[in-house]
Amino acid sequence: MGEWRRLAPDPMFCWLIQPPLDPKGRDTMKKSGLAAGLLSAAAIGAAIAASHAQTSLPHGDSRAGAVVFERCMGCHQVGPDAEMGIGPVLTGVVGRAAAKAPGFSYSASLENAGLIWNEATLTDFLRAPSARVPGTKMPFAGLAKSQDIADVIAFLKTTDPRDQ
Repeated sequence: MGEWRRLAPDPMFCWLIQPPLDPKGRDTMKKSGLAAGLLSAAAIGAAIAASHAQTSLPHGDSRAGAVVFERCMGCHQVGPDAEMGIGPVLTGVVGRAAAKAPGFSYSASLENAGLIWNEATLTDFLRAPSARVPGTKMPFAGLAKSQDIADVIAFLKTTDPRDQ
């Protein structure tokens, strides 16, 4: 058939088969469309890698996150004396299943979303809650800055679930 050829330094998307050549040095796979398929696969892989790079968060600062969290305090509380308000208590939310804080009435859409609050799901939700979970009761438009999101998540990670 052909031989393996390294195309890029990226270990995830770097190998393709060098197509076999006819006696005149022409690519014999062009007619079959396989070469186009391999190039399409490489393009898809590059697009996936690029989208992953765009969704990665900057490093979060929990102190800055405490300041950003002040915007949330009209509805949410954290800490050992936190009480339910318009929104649920967020103490220990990172790692918890969505819509599982005891004593709060969640929307059916959030209860049925099947989310676990981790960095990825919190990032998506905090950026645009209604887009991530249509029908959520949370009236917040979202945080526009990736750094603010990373900082809030870093802050929420510092809250101890035993303080609930």
